[in-house]
Amino acid sequence: MMKENILAEPGEGFLLAMRTFGRTRLIIGSFAVGAARSAMEFAMDYARRRRTFGSPLANYQAIQFKPAEMFVKIETARLLIWEAAAGAD
Repeated sequence: MMKENILAEPGEGFLLAMRTFGRTRLIIGSFAVGAARSAMEFAMDYARRRRTFGSPLANYQAIQFKPAEMFVKIETARLLIWEAAAGAD
Protein backbone atom coordinates (compact mmCIF):
# COMPACT_ATOMS: atom_id res chain seq x y z
CA MET A 1 0.00 0.00 0.00
CA MET A 2 1.28 3.45 -0.87
CA LYS A 3 1.41 6.02 1.88
CA GLU A 4 -0.49 8.68 -0.15
CA ASN A 5 -3.48 6.31 -0.48
CA ILE A 6 -4.04 5.93 3.27
CA LEU A 7 -7.14 7.82 4.43
CA ALA A 8 -6.74 7.44 8.18
CA GLU A 9 -4.31 6.22 10.77
CA PRO A 10 -4.47 2.52 11.64
CA GLY A 11 -7.46 1.93 13.93
CA GLU A 12 -9.19 5.16 12.83
CA GLY A 13 -10.87 3.81 9.69
CA PHE A 14 -14.14 2.95 11.42
CA LEU A 15 -14.48 6.47 12.80
CA LEU A 16 -13.80 7.91 9.36
CA ALA A 17 -16.44 5.66 7.82
CA MET A 18 -19.01 6.67 10.46
CA ARG A 19 -18.34 10.38 9.85
CA THR A 20 -18.80 9.81 6.12
CA PHE A 21 -22.07 7.96 6.70
CA GLY A 22 -23.23 10.79 8.93
CA ARG A 23 -22.85 13.20 6.01
CA THR A 24 -24.46 10.97 3.39
CA ARG A 25 -27.46 9.51 5.23
CA LEU A 26 -29.65 12.54 4.55
CA ILE A 27 -28.83 12.46 0.86
CA ILE A 28 -29.57 8.75 0.57
CA GLY A 29 -32.80 9.12 2.56
CA SER A 30 -33.90 12.02 0.37
CA PHE A 31 -33.21 10.00 -2.76
CA ALA A 32 -35.20 7.05 -1.37
CA VAL A 33 -38.19 9.27 -0.54
CA GLY A 34 -38.12 10.74 -4.06
CA ALA A 35 -37.90 7.29 -5.64
CA ALA A 36 -40.79 6.04 -3.49
CA ARG A 37 -42.90 9.06 -4.40
CA SER A 38 -42.23 8.47 -8.09
CA ALA A 39 -43.14 4.78 -7.76
CA MET A 40 -46.38 5.72 -6.01
CA GLU A 41 -47.29 8.16 -8.77
CA PHE A 42 -46.59 5.53 -11.44
CA ALA A 43 -48.76 3.02 -9.55
CA MET A 44 -51.60 5.53 -9.23
CA ASP A 45 -51.40 6.36 -12.94
CA TYR A 46 -51.48 2.66 -13.80
CA ALA A 47 -54.52 2.11 -11.55
CA ARG A 48 -56.33 4.97 -13.30
CA ARG A 49 -55.57 3.64 -16.79
CA ARG A 50 -56.00 -0.11 -16.19
CA ARG A 51 -59.56 -1.29 -16.62
CA THR A 52 -61.08 -4.43 -15.15
CA PHE A 53 -64.67 -5.55 -15.62
CA GLY A 54 -65.33 -2.32 -17.53
CA SER A 55 -64.18 -0.01 -14.74
CA PRO A 56 -60.82 1.61 -13.90
CA LEU A 57 -58.85 -0.33 -11.32
CA ALA A 58 -58.65 2.86 -9.23
CA ASN A 59 -62.41 2.76 -8.63
CA TYR A 60 -62.15 -0.30 -6.37
CA GLN A 61 -61.91 0.52 -2.69
CA ALA A 62 -59.42 -2.27 -1.97
CA ILE A 63 -57.07 -0.76 -4.58
CA GLN A 64 -57.58 2.78 -3.22
CA PHE A 65 -56.25 1.68 0.18
CA LYS A 66 -52.86 0.78 -1.28
CA PRO A 67 -51.83 4.23 -2.61
CA ALA A 68 -53.30 5.84 0.50
CA GLU A 69 -51.08 3.70 2.71
CA MET A 70 -48.12 4.36 0.42
CA PHE A 71 -48.73 8.10 0.71
CA VAL A 72 -48.81 7.98 4.51
CA LYS A 73 -45.55 6.03 4.68
CA ILE A 74 -43.80 8.25 2.13
CA GLU A 75 -44.96 11.42 3.83
CA THR A 76 -43.78 10.08 7.20
CA ALA A 77 -40.36 9.29 5.73
CA ARG A 78 -40.20 12.74 4.11
CA LEU A 79 -40.95 14.46 7.40
CA LEU A 80 -38.36 12.33 9.20
CA ILE A 81 -35.76 13.40 6.62
CA TRP A 82 -36.73 17.04 7.17
CA GLU A 83 -36.41 16.58 10.94
CA ALA A 84 -33.01 14.94 10.55
CA ALA A 85 -31.87 17.71 8.20
CA ALA A 86 -32.98 20.35 10.70
CA GLY A 87 -31.05 18.54 13.41
CA ALA A 88 -27.95 18.34 11.21
CA ASP A 89 -28.23 22.04 10.35
